[in-house]
Amino acid sequence: MTSKSQPVHLVTQQPLSMTTAGLCVLMSALWGANAVAVKFSTVDIPAISTALIRFVLATLFMLLWCRWEGVGLKLNRTQFRSVLITGVLLFLQIGAFHLGVARSSSSHATLFVNTYVFWVVALEHFVMRATQLSWNRMLGLLIAGSGVVLIVAVDTQNTTPTKGDPATLAGDLMLLASGFLLGVKIIYTKHALRKVQPGPLTFHSGLVGVVLFAIYTTLFEGVNLLHVTPAVIWQFSVEHTPSLLGLLYQGVVVAGFCFALSALLLRRHAASQISVFSFASPLFGLTFSVIFRGDQLSPWLAVAALCVIVGIWLVTAVKARGENGVPSKKSAR
Repeated sequence: MTSKSQPVHLVTQQPLSMTTAGLCVLMSALWGANAVAVKFSTVDIPAISTALIRFVLATLFMLLWCRWEGVGLKLNRTQFRSVLITGVLLFLQIGAFHLGVARSSSSHATLFVNTYVFWVVALEHFVMRATQLSWNRMLGLLIAGSGVVLIVAVDTQNTTPTKGDPATLAGDLMLLASGFLLGVKIIYTKHALRKVQPGPLTFHSGLVGVVLFAIYTTLFEGVNLLHVTPAVIWQFSVEHTPSLLGLLYQGVVVAGFCFALSALLLRRHAASQISVFSFASPLFGLTFSVIFRGDQLSPWLAVAALCVIVGIWLVTAVKARGENGVPSKKSAR
């Protein structure tokens, strides 16, 4: 429920202009590079510690964003449960993603995490009975599923550590689980937004995630957070510049700039109009993985990527034509 003291921004559903389309493509490209940034960071930093730093930066940004928007952050008792569940889902999804990236290649990561689109469609149809599964959507699910099978059964077995980042079955399964959890989180977030505004929900669930990440990295990664001083941070930034840049990209570009740009676009256009461009994210992610991480673009991986991209396009294009643009929650991956 929206408080009277908090501003409400309505979607005006303006037609897409060339400028807006360009911004959507830019946003897809920046999101697509996220897996590459995470891979650079996890080379020198434990996976969950990377997630912790990322969400500390993201939560700080959300605090500034809510202050800028004039949105209050106070919660009532009925909202705590929604925030807690969203925060736990965030911890599980992002944790699985970072652990998976550390054990696989960024090209696999960007393809697997984008399967959240299909999990959302499948869960809404088979579990929640909220939408109808059209023939085009079913075809999209089947094509994308074939791509996932190709990646796990063929491409993962053929990758070698001599070039690029080797992919492992364990890493791929974690990434696939992350895509599923992202789909679950998006569906639950739609429910939570009926009780909590987007800004406070994102901020407080981020705080829950930060606490859980801190507990995990202390207990299981052996990191003493009390020893993280400005001197240690400076020394690390000098010795491991690529890892630092990867962290800044995740926390500032993805969690900051992309969130702000997405929010601004959703105020003028329906979510279904914006979501059509999501098919470009794995394409950009795969390209950046090959360029910056030296991943091998094998014939099997190329075919699998094409299947996932075509599947996303079929699902989102049908949604754009058939729905009236209820704003959706796109998470930082």
